Amino acid sequence: MPPRDDVPLASSLPGLWKYPTNRDAPLKSGILWLEGKREDDGAEGLWRVHDDLYDVSTFVDKHPGGADWLKLTKGTDITEAFESHHITNRAETTLKKFLVRKATTRRNSPYTFEEDGFYRTLKKRVREILGNNYSGPSNRSVLIADFFVITTLLLSVLAAHGGDFLLGSLAGVFLCYTAISAHNFFHQKDNFRMYYFDLSLMSSRDWRISHAMSHHAYPNTLLDLEISMFEPVIKWLPTKKSLGYKIISWIYSPIVYSFVFFSQAVIRNLLYLRGHVNHLQWRDAAPLVLPALMMGFGRTGVLDTLLMWAWIILVGSFLLGAIGFNAGHHHPGVFHDGDAPRKDRDWGLGQLDAVKDRKWISANILLVLTNFGNHALHHLFPTVDHDKLYDLKGVFKQTCKEFGVDFELAGVWECIAGQFRQLARDKANPYPTYRDSSLKSGLIWIKGKQEDDGAEGLWRIHDDLYELSSWMYRHPGGAEWLDITKGTDITEAFEAHHVSKIPEAILKNFHVRAASTRRNSPYTFKEDGFYRTLKKRVREALGKEPEPKRLED
Repeated sequence: MPPRDDVPLASSLPGLWKYPTNRDAPLKSGILWLEGKREDDGAEGLWRVHDDLYDVSTFVDKHPGGADWLKLTKGTDITEAFESHHITNRAETTLKKFLVRKATTRRNSPYTFEEDGFYRTLKKRVREILGNNYSGPSNRSVLIADFFVITTLLLSVLAAHGGDFLLGSLAGVFLCYTAISAHNFFHQKDNFRMYYFDLSLMSSRDWRISHAMSHHAYPNTLLDLEISMFEPVIKWLPTKKSLGYKIISWIYSPIVYSFVFFSQAVIRNLLYLRGHVNHLQWRDAAPLVLPALMMGFGRTGVLDTLLMWAWIILVGSFLLGAIGFNAGHHHPGVFHDGDAPRKDRDWGLGQLDAVKDRKWISANILLVLTNFGNHALHHLFPTVDHDKLYDLKGVFKQTCKEFGVDFELAGVWECIAGQFRQLARDKANPYPTYRDSSLKSGLIWIKGKQEDDGAEGLWRIHDDLYELSSWMYRHPGGAEWLDITKGTDITEAFEAHHVSKIPEAILKNFHVRAASTRRNSPYTFKEDGFYRTLKKRVREALGKEPEPKRLED
């Protein structure tokens, strides 16, 4: 289908060159999203990872994470999922056995996975911490999830038994927490606790697609199904929006929260009737467990029991929507497709640009499991149990610092207010999100300079590039001046910091080539201009300088 007028006709992300097929289908679902991916990804009926095609048909039932992950994704590009779901090198070694040939088309993805890039550097360090046997949940995660599901079932039965809507409301709250805590489990290898999610009328299978494969792989882009599935009712991308929509969406969007569970069930059944889903699975009966128990142990009639069940679903849906919609992805300071992206398209950096972590939510595992906490680390390593993410915070901060990423924490209320502001935002951010971060720092400024200055990883002065690595620790002013400015244009600093001509003479020894782009600076240093004329006179006033020594190459 052709794209609508109110969404970007093209992604602002280089590499996402094709408008996703089925993005604007009347029914939005994971199944249709995958059908569109099969048309767009150039996988030729196989599995694509980077620019290679693999036939893993004989490995599907042996896949340690469960067969569904491979069955569902046949005929698509699974690069992002493959990279983020496998921390050890074993998967790469196994994959080589199934190589068929090179892909004939370029990837329809904006992301890269360079060996020395942010994500793979972080993943190596995470591998050292977690080892090879990191899979599986912690005991605390298991206890919390089991507590929520048991409490949900008990409260639901008690509510039906006495027709008590207050207890029904409480059951809805625990149903919400059951679903969110089960989200931790459907990201992992197949396990029975992931089916707790299905009690809500939603489907763990569908959410493995819409959430794990789509949203986690391509957050806040045109490929993010959790963006497109709510359009045009809720529009988070910075596109044309009327004043009426901006006002009314603030009023009706909370109402939408209440119908997330029901709408997912309706869409799933419509797709089954239309033949998009070939067969039902036993997990599709899981939503009936709750009303069956309520009818079996309750004293009210069938209609009253169904009404109570509907109330529990509505309450649970509203709370999950309120938590999920405001969990840090939608804020004017977070990247949304249409905004200017950073030039470094490393997948891990893309994840960080598209999320804000909330300060106190990550304080303990109970809050994390019920509020999508440790959000950034969870996006980077989705198959790692939420409780084990605490072990990774040290290397995460270290790697962020090394790559000049000043990842900020936001307040809960800031994220809630930001989500409503994002609903009203109709203008794209002209700069990468980190430029206008509420936390301003030299690291972020330098990172931006490295992307903007055309220094190509060297030191730029005027229109020439220099390699000063071997001179760094002999620099009379100290190594730090050169260490922190590598990859940037240092023209202004070089001119202002050096009154004598000695540095100019020394600099010639390290010339590499002329720069290929013009300077991103408003200033000039003409020989007969004000500054250089003044500098000559200052040099004379300060005294005679020694002759510069000739350096060996």
